Amino acid sequence: MNIIDKDKVLRRTLEVPKIGRLASPHVRWAVVLVTTAFGTMWLYHKGPVPIVRVTTPLQEPVPFWYMLSAFPVLGVLVADLVSLFATYGLERRTVELGFQVGVLILASNLRLVLRLPISGHSLLFAYFILRRLFIGIPGHSLARAECMIAVLFYAITSYVKVFWWSDPITVSVGTGMAIGLAAISFCMLKSQSEQHRMTR
Repeated sequence: MNIIDKDKVLRRTLEVPKIGRLASPHVRWAVVLVTTAFGTMWLYHKGPVPIVRVTTPLQEPVPFWYMLSAFPVLGVLVADLVSLFATYGLERRTVELGFQVGVLILASNLRLVLRLPISGHSLLFAYFILRRLFIGIPGHSLARAECMIAVLFYAITSYVKVFWWSDPITVSVGTGMAIGLAAISFCMLKSQSEQHRMTR
């Protein structure tokens, strides 16, 4: 490689947007860890949360591990959002996922505050699983492993809800809402891909 070629490579490297680094695997795992750490601190600050059977609070508190299980999966979705923003900017696919993450967080908080008859864990895990199965994220080698972890979390938390706390209603409502949100995501992104195909 001569001096001119080296100079071209150097200039090309310097011209790479810094924001592209946000799509790296290291940043991805950092986002998951930070989200989980934030969730841990928030749970400690909030204190024990009573079990709510449908809309009726019980005296027994929710196990800490149960509450914490949501944050790693939420962190993966946030990492997906950061990766999409780094790759595509504020295109429809980025805005769509940001909107869905906002809906998931809002629904889970309304469950805690207003005791809506919906399982935030079932909603989050089911939506994540459906998104991985039918939408996915390009260029991510651990997507299948993340999906399997979410399936395990969904199975464990659903078992606890149904057989420990006798509350199949909120699991069903949360899963049903997840199916609806996943269908919205799929239709929005499908229409975008069709538009791109037509404009080529």
